[in-house]
Amino acid sequence: MLKTKDGRTLNVVELTWDQVHGILHKVLPAFSKIMESYNNDNYKFYKASYQFGAKIINNGKCYLPLANGDSIEFNDPALPESLANDLDYNHITEDPLGLVLNKNSEFYLQTGDRVMSHAIIHSGEMFGTPRAVEQTNSRHKPSNSSLSWNLNSGARFLFTLSKVTAKNRHEKLQKAYNLKMQVPFSAEEQWPIFVEIAKQAKSEWHSEILYFPRAWINQLKEESWAPASNYLMQLHRSSYNIWHNTALIWAAAFNEIEQQKRLTHYSVYALFTARQLFLIAANSAIGFRPATNDDSAPIKLFQDAYSNSYGLIEDNHSNVIMEPSNLTSTSDAIYYSLNCPMLAQYNPETFKGKSLITLLDEVQRITAAYQENILSNHSNIRSLYDVASSTKFVFYHCHSDQKTYKHILNNLLIAKEDSRFTKNQSGEFPEYSSFFKGCIKISRK
Repeated sequence: MLKTKDGRTLNVVELTWDQVHGILHKVLPAFSKIMESYNNDNYKFYKASYQFGAKIINNGKCYLPLANGDSIEFNDPALPESLANDLDYNHITEDPLGLVLNKNSEFYLQTGDRVMSHAIIHSGEMFGTPRAVEQTNSRHKPSNSSLSWNLNSGARFLFTLSKVTAKNRHEKLQKAYNLKMQVPFSAEEQWPIFVEIAKQAKSEWHSEILYFPRAWINQLKEESWAPASNYLMQLHRSSYNIWHNTALIWAAAFNEIEQQKRLTHYSVYALFTARQLFLIAANSAIGFRPATNDDSAPIKLFQDAYSNSYGLIEDNHSNVIMEPSNLTSTSDAIYYSLNCPMLAQYNPETFKGKSLITLLDEVQRITAAYQENILSNHSNIRSLYDVASSTKFVFYHCHSDQKTYKHILNNLLIAKEDSRFTKNQSGEFPEYSSFFKGCIKISRK
């Protein structure tokens, strides 16, 4: 392990090209084959191992992990000189180039108290590619805005379905894990507690990122390295989703349908929520799923903490934890909740005075109108048509009255339809969870 000039241990190891070549062969075999044509023996590479919740990118700056769970900026003067020289970057014109080696992490935007998930990055995916391979660096200075995409190790938007706001039980959790955080009253407030539990329990969960040295990155702009840079750019473009390329076309189609079907009498909030469902179906936005493994966080540790130390098990309550997820062509269903809004156009005041089930009913009617009209009249917009034809939207609410809302189902059906909510669970299905008060299931047909 490397150390800072003031003696702090970095969770970073220096690797030779032979070691990196073996790593690339496992996660990016095609790129590994391309790189065999080049002499990389003179470069040093760095594998960073981040504890759960540690900063990787924050407010446009990139960080390395310290052994104590904290992070240190790439350009911090305390870094050892060899490491600093290899990973140094000008934030105006350059980005670090990182390859995710294991686990999943989440890009998100923090706006006040709200967390807006953007994308999940998995093993074999990279960040920092565009500036690494483009022939001329952009001289555009970054915005002074405090809003920028952030990346922490592991999932950011995690929360329990069961209510965990009992003060006396939270005090038991605090004592068991030496926690200082107070009772969480929202889904966003639970993540800092999860981070501290992992830290206090000395969890072995880590996500690993391979960083490439600046001298190696500069080679990507050389003509002789075109096969390597072309591969990396193709890899970057493959991560693009529908919304990158056809945002205006989709928006125009939605606007046209709203006018033709006279949907504009519905609230703007309901209209934007329905559009969001199509973005999720297009893998252009994030939904949620019950976590069933430790790919995105030390889930088993957190479930044990809330079942036993907090005491969910004492009341026969479930310990299901929800995590952010994309909907891919092969994945199980994911869920969106009106109580966990992920809208860029977040204006809930437009439906004040309405109940959640009334809002859900509006969203269902709008979604159905969109889908029917797209299939009938918009086959020319292939990306939108494919999403509409391949996706099933199902709407649920706690103890829904189907006589009044015939298209909204009772949320208890979710437990029967999706075994992830009940598998290995001794507690009861959390039917009264706020997540299910206005919940939409999104799945492939």
